[in-house]
Amino acid sequence: MRDRKPQRGFDPSDAVEFWDLVNRQDWAVCEGVQIGIRSRVHTQGYYAPMEDWNLNIRRYVTERIGAFVGDQPS
Repeated sequence: MRDRKPQRGFDPSDAVEFWDLVNRQDWAVCEGVQIGIRSRVHTQGYYAPMEDWNLNIRRYVTERIGAFVGDQPS
């Protein structure tokens, strides 16, 4: 993409404010998840349907090396 000169009258502040809002919300969610994961009662989470391929990979690898690392996916 080529560098372009700013157009007269273009004000990106609304996009910048929106970006900042969304990122702050994301950070808050991530911080909450990290706190939950550090909890003594947390053992593991669940995989959402869109993460099936990720779980499949974990199961594939664990079937082959699980006995060596003592981990079994759910």
